[in-house]
Amino acid sequence: MDESKKGGDIDLYLVVQDHRNLFEKKIKFLSRIKRELGDQKIDVVFNLDKNRLIEREARRWGIKL
Repeated sequence: MDESKKGGDIDLYLVVQDHRNLFEKKIKFLSRIKRELGDQKIDVVFNLDKNRLIEREARRWGIKL
Protein backbone atom coordinates (compact mmCIF):
# COMPACT_ATOMS: atom_id res chain seq x y z
CA MET A 1 0.00 0.00 0.00
CA ASP A 2 1.23 3.50 -0.82
CA GLU A 3 2.28 5.09 2.49
CA SER A 4 1.11 8.53 1.33
CA LYS A 5 -2.48 7.24 1.04
CA LYS A 6 -2.66 5.93 4.59
CA GLY A 7 -4.23 7.95 7.37
CA GLY A 8 -2.09 10.00 9.70
CA ASP A 9 -0.33 8.51 12.65
CA ILE A 10 -1.60 8.83 16.20
CA ASP A 11 0.43 11.11 18.47
CA LEU A 12 -0.14 10.77 22.20
CA TYR A 13 1.26 12.92 24.99
CA LEU A 14 0.99 11.11 28.30
CA VAL A 15 1.34 12.79 31.66
CA VAL A 16 2.60 10.35 34.27
CA GLN A 17 3.48 10.93 37.91
CA ASP A 18 6.03 8.12 38.21
CA HIS A 19 8.83 8.40 35.65
CA ARG A 20 10.54 5.14 36.63
CA ASN A 21 10.68 2.42 33.94
CA LEU A 22 9.23 4.66 31.22
CA PHE A 23 10.50 2.46 28.40
CA GLU A 24 8.79 -0.60 29.89
CA LYS A 25 5.59 1.39 30.46
CA LYS A 26 5.68 2.63 26.87
CA ILE A 27 6.08 -0.88 25.44
CA LYS A 28 3.23 -2.25 27.56
CA PHE A 29 0.98 0.68 26.66
CA LEU A 30 1.69 0.39 22.94
CA SER A 31 1.07 -3.36 22.89
CA ARG A 32 -2.29 -2.90 24.61
CA ILE A 33 -3.46 -0.02 22.44
CA LYS A 34 -2.36 -1.76 19.22
CA ARG A 35 -4.45 -4.79 20.19
CA GLU A 36 -7.46 -2.47 20.39
CA LEU A 37 -6.79 -0.23 17.39
CA GLY A 38 -4.90 -2.55 15.08
CA ASP A 39 -1.54 -1.96 13.51
CA GLN A 40 -1.23 1.80 13.23
CA LYS A 41 1.70 4.13 13.68
CA ILE A 42 1.44 5.44 17.22
CA ASP A 43 3.93 7.89 18.71
CA VAL A 44 4.03 8.28 22.48
CA VAL A 45 5.70 11.16 24.32
CA PHE A 46 5.84 11.29 28.10
CA ASN A 47 6.01 14.44 30.18
CA LEU A 48 9.69 14.82 30.98
CA ASP A 49 10.40 18.52 30.60
CA LYS A 50 7.59 21.05 30.15
CA ASN A 51 9.99 23.28 28.20
CA ARG A 52 10.61 20.76 25.40
CA LEU A 53 9.08 21.98 22.15
CA ILE A 54 7.14 18.77 21.59
CA GLU A 55 5.53 19.03 25.02
CA ARG A 56 4.67 22.69 24.59
CA GLU A 57 3.05 21.91 21.24
CA ALA A 58 1.12 18.98 22.69
CA ARG A 59 -0.27 21.12 25.50
CA ARG A 60 -1.08 23.96 23.12
CA TRP A 61 -2.69 22.04 20.24
CA GLY A 62 -3.60 18.65 21.68
CA ILE A 63 -7.05 17.42 22.54
CA LYS A 64 -7.36 16.29 26.14
CA LEU A 65 -8.80 12.80 26.40
